[in-house]
Amino acid sequence: MKFLSHFFTTVNQSLILSVLLLSIASFFLRISQTDILDLPYIVQICGVFFTYLPVIFAISISLSLTKNQSGAALTALIGYFVFTKGLTVLSADAHMGIFAGLVIGCVSGYIHNRYISISLPKNLKFIGHEGVVLIVMTVVSMFLSIFFSIFWSGLESSIEKFAIWLTGMNNLGLFGFEFFNKLLMPFGLSQPISPMILPNSADFASAFGTIIQNDSLNYFTRTQGSGIFMSGGFPTATFGAAGCALAIIWTAKDKNKKIVRSIMGLTAAVSFLTGISAPLEFTFMFFSFPLYIVYAFLSALAGPIMRFFDVILGYAYAPGLLDYIEGIRLSSHPLRFFPVGVLFFFLYFFIFSFCINVLKLKTIGTIGADEGLEGKTNDKIEVPVEVEPIPAQEKVPEEPQQAQPQLFPIPDDVPKEFETAAKYVDFLGGTENIRSMKMETTTINFEVSDSKPIDEIAIRKLGAKGVLINEAGIVQVIVGSEVRIVGDKIRKFLDAKNLQKEKV
Repeated sequence: MKFLSHFFTTVNQSLILSVLLLSIASFFLRISQTDILDLPYIVQICGVFFTYLPVIFAISISLSLTKNQSGAALTALIGYFVFTKGLTVLSADAHMGIFAGLVIGCVSGYIHNRYISISLPKNLKFIGHEGVVLIVMTVVSMFLSIFFSIFWSGLESSIEKFAIWLTGMNNLGLFGFEFFNKLLMPFGLSQPISPMILPNSADFASAFGTIIQNDSLNYFTRTQGSGIFMSGGFPTATFGAAGCALAIIWTAKDKNKKIVRSIMGLTAAVSFLTGISAPLEFTFMFFSFPLYIVYAFLSALAGPIMRFFDVILGYAYAPGLLDYIEGIRLSSHPLRFFPVGVLFFFLYFFIFSFCINVLKLKTIGTIGADEGLEGKTNDKIEVPVEVEPIPAQEKVPEEPQQAQPQLFPIPDDVPKEFETAAKYVDFLGGTENIRSMKMETTTINFEVSDSKPIDEIAIRKLGAKGVLINEAGIVQVIVGSEVRIVGDKIRKFLDAKNLQKEKV
C-alpha cells in the first residue's frame, strides 16, 4: 500500500507542470479558432500540446520515477516511438491516447532504475549502462506493442457497439454516454464513444426520432432533435468544474492552499470559458481514481437533467461559455441552463467536500503530513528550565555563550556560499537521510529515508514558504521564484558530500 501511495504521488506530481501548461494552451487554442480571433498560427502552436500530450506524460513520469535522471527522458522517448509505431503497424485501428504515455512512462522509469547500474562483462562495457537501458526499453516496447495490438482494437470495437446500443436508451442513454465517456478517458478508450456521435459519422436511429450522423454538425445546420448529446457537457465543464475546484481548495491543508488555489483556479477558469476540462480532471484523475468515478457519475447526471428542463445547447469546439454564447441563437431555452448550472455547482462542491473530508479521498490539497506545523513533535523548540541560582561565593566566571549544537553539525570547511544549502541539508536530516532531490517550478522535492528528523520550523526560517511531508517519504520544500538558485546549491553540496564518502 505504501508503494502504491508513493507511486501515484510521484506520478501526480510529475503531471502538475504539464497540467498548468495544458491549461494555458487550452485557453489560447480556443480563442484562436476561426469563430473568435481566427489565428491559425496560434492554433497550430497550441495544438502541439494536445498532439504530443502522451509523449509529455511519458517523459514527465519517467523523470519522476528515476529521480530526475536526464537519461530517463531519452529512454521514455525511444520507448514511446517504438511502442506507438509497432502498435500502428500491427493494428492501425488501435488508439491508446494518453494511456500509451502513462504505460511507457511507468515502464521506462522501472527499466531505467533496474538496469542503469547493472554490472556488465568486460567485452560489453563499451555499450555502457545507458546503452543497456535503451536496448532493454526498445525490446520491451516491441513486446508491449504486440501485446496491446492483440486486444486493444477488439476492446475499442466492443465499446463502439455498446455506445451505439446505449444511444437508443433515452435518458439512460444520455447518462451512459457521458459516464462511460468520462470513465474510459484515462485509459484512452473514450475515442469510440464521443467522436462517433459528435464529430465523426456513424449512422443509426436514436430513440429520440432522428438519425444521429454528426450531432455537432446537425446542431449548427438546424437539424431538429440534434444537440441532445452535447447539452449535458455544459453544466459539468462550467459550473461543475468551479464547484469541484472550490471543494478541493476548501478542503486543502492550510499549508497547501496557496499552491492549490493557483492550480485549481486556473484549470477551473479555463474549463468554464473554453469547456476544456481535461487539465482540471488530470489533477485527480490518476491520483484519486475513486474521486474521478464520483466526478464521472455527476457528469452523467447532467444530460438527463438538461433534457428534463428541455434545454438544448450545442458547441463547435467544447461546452464552455464561449461556445454557449456562439450557439445561443440555435439553442432551446438557453436561460434555463443557469439554474441547472448553479445546481451542479453545489452538487460538485458538497459531494466532493464530503468525499475528501469524510471518505478521506486524497487530492493535491491533502497531500502531506496530517499534522500542521503546530502539531509536529520533533520541532526543535527550546523549553525553558528553572534552575536554582548559584550562591554569590560559589559563582564561576561565565563562559562565552555557544550556539546550540546541531544534530548534524555543519563542517568548518563549508564555503560561505554553501552555508544555506548545508543548513537545508542539516534540517532535512543530513546527507544520509536524503535519498534524492528534484526541482519543480517553485518547489524542491526530496525523497527521504525518515521524516522524523526534519525540522519544518527551521527550514521555514531559512526562507522557505512552506514544507509538505507525506507518508511516502516525499518532502516538498516550497521555495518560490529562487528555487533554481537554492536547489542548485543544495545539489552541488550533496554531490560534494557524496564524493567525499566515496573517497573514504
